[in-house]
Amino acid sequence: MKPKRRRRFISRLDVVTSAKYTLSNPVAKIVNKEELQSREWPVKDLKANEYDVGVVVSFGHLIPSRIISMFPFGMINIHASLLPRWRGAAPIMHALMAGDEEVGVTLMKIHPHRFDVGEIVSQKKISVPLHLTRKELTPQLAVLGAELIEDALPGLAQKLAAAVPQPENGVTLAPKIDSSYGKFDWNNITAIELYNRWRGLHGAIPLFTKWGSKTIKLEKLEPPVSDSVATPLTKDLNVRPGILLYHKKRRTILCRCVDSWIQISELCLVGRPVQKALDFRNGFLLKEHRDNWYFGP
Repeated sequence: MKPKRRRRFISRLDVVTSAKYTLSNPVAKIVNKEELQSREWPVKDLKANEYDVGVVVSFGHLIPSRIISMFPFGMINIHASLLPRWRGAAPIMHALMAGDEEVGVTLMKIHPHRFDVGEIVSQKKISVPLHLTRKELTPQLAVLGAELIEDALPGLAQKLAAAVPQPENGVTLAPKIDSSYGKFDWNNITAIELYNRWRGLHGAIPLFTKWGSKTIKLEKLEPPVSDSVATPLTKDLNVRPGILLYHKKRRTILCRCVDSWIQISELCLVGRPVQKALDFRNGFLLKEHRDNWYFGP
């Protein structure tokens, strides 16, 4: 998705970033590329009415009332969820891990004392195919967010006046994700839960499991399959969570979860190059007795 070209009606655009960010931050890169003026947070030299409106995206700092009041139109915020669902730091990850079939972005007013609770100015939503991952969804929502801002600026006063409070029902939280989300137990997770977790964490937090004493990183998963796909391969085997099969036609490793089978198409031992499922089977599984074809917790 690419943002639509609109007529230019912004006479001045400056950027504020947190002092903790470096040139590796994508916002800093855009600032330098577009030769924009930038300031570090907290801003100390802002003058009242110097700018018409403040726009906040993924900032991570509560903005005090004294700053908000310096803008004639106040401040607005783009949040990557359909509020009040997924308030918090990681809405895209949590939406995918929960298996949401519809996601979107919200333009809202800034509240000085709490995150993600301001009145809703507008929203846009899109459907989420089962195969879509965080890395693929994030740029799509970024475009939607940019479009919401561009749509809101003409006639902004009227649109702000028409903003509505967030519903009290349907509130869910999206706390910051850490490495603990990459750990799981085959005995306590369904195939679709594991697949959705991979979709939500893909490119940020890897999923790890154990093969004997070795740590395995699951690089790429495919949608779950039913018992009918795996049953022809399970003759005389003790089928339990963690058992591994290789499906020649699909070229994936099937691993049993508590309810059905997840497909693994790419994986690796930690510190080793990523391998296709066939290469992992030939290079590692076939060297072990069939009774040892299990992933651990």
